[in-house]
Amino acid sequence: MSGDSDDDFVGGDANADNCYPSPVGDIKKGGYIVYKGRPAKVIETLSSKTGKHGHEKMRITAIDIFNENKYETIQPSSHKISVPEVDRSEYQLIDLTDDGFCSLMLSNGSIREDLRLPDGDIGDAIRKQYENEKILLLSSTKAMGLEQIMSFRQMQD
Repeated sequence: MSGDSDDDFVGGDANADNCYPSPVGDIKKGGYIVYKGRPAKVIETLSSKTGKHGHEKMRITAIDIFNENKYETIQPSSHKISVPEVDRSEYQLIDLTDDGFCSLMLSNGSIREDLRLPDGDIGDAIRKQYENEKILLLSSTKAMGLEQIMSFRQMQD
């Protein structure tokens, strides 16, 4: 696990498009925050009581939504933290190129070809199912200008 109490969730890219400030005290498990310019999903929050030295503190543990790195920090609950807008989309897989790009059909019938098949087990499973002529729906997550295919399921006939 990386992170010290000095770490700053707002970090380098706090003013990125599609982000908004929120009080640290309002952050809940299952929500999202920005950690050093990366979108992360909160997996745990713990708060400490106000002591003789001032503010209530919140300990936040979060996982990067794209690379699954785990982060932890402690912040005063009255401070602001940057929260990214996270969107999920589902596309029908039409074709896979040799260089790993997917041809995807959107719900309105248009095609996009700018998403790469993910590396690892998910990408291998998608390729195998596609080669077996299965009709697949791919789910992607988009946040802070990044988008990645995260999961898939077989479309019912």
